[in-house]
Amino acid sequence: MAHVKRHPHRGTARRAAPLAAVALALLLPATALAAQAPAPAARAAATDCTLNGVPQPGPDIIGTNADDTIVCSSLDAGHTVEALGGADTITLTGGIDGNVRGGDGGDRITLAGNSASVGPMGSIDGQFGDDTITIEALVLGAVRGGQHNDTVHFVNGSSMASRTLVRGARGHDNLTFDDEVEVSGTVEGAEEDDVIRVFGTVTQNGEVLGGTGDDDVHVHNNQGAVDARPGENDRCVVDMGRPCLR
Repeated sequence: MAHVKRHPHRGTARRAAPLAAVALALLLPATALAAQAPAPAARAAATDCTLNGVPQPGPDIIGTNADDTIVCSSLDAGHTVEALGGADTITLTGGIDGNVRGGDGGDRITLAGNSASVGPMGSIDGQFGDDTITIEALVLGAVRGGQHNDTVHFVNGSSMASRTLVRGARGHDNLTFDDEVEVSGTVEGAEEDDVIRVFGTVTQNGEVLGGTGDDDVHVHNNQGAVDARPGENDRCVVDMGRPCLR
């Protein structure tokens, strides 16, 4: 009787093939889900400032009573720049979600750069002294001149939104908006005799208010609301669009 040569490995291979197919089928959906899962959200940039050349991570960047140079490429929400006394130079080149305060003295504050902005909860406040604030970026939050006689200038390249607040506050302030700037939100001279110049357009979402004192308001194109009141000797001029409310 002839002996039949058996091949045990062939049977094992036949049984293993279906098992491998099942394992692959189970693995593929998990792999697909992993590929479809959204990437984790990018973390917001941390506070990145320098005070007189020395890195300052926050949360509080405190100046001196001398003339300081402060540069911030980002400022987290809840973080604060307090420049204190002296004629300080503050340059903001990134996202500002915290509060920037000039303190005492005639300060120069500039917001400019491709990534510069003031977020909805962010603010710039000159505080005391005759301050100069120059804006060349998006402002969603607030810009205030503060006490004394301040100059706030929104140059071409800056922009605003419906909740933006620009306020001169106390003192004889000059608020100027260049011809390519569309004014939205609220612009207010507030107390004392202020000069407000809008060389471009006040949008339907914008209003320009003189506040108390005898104010001089001139708007080129008004599609929103312009009101120099309630001063007794206010001057209000609109070149085109809706006239002054008084």
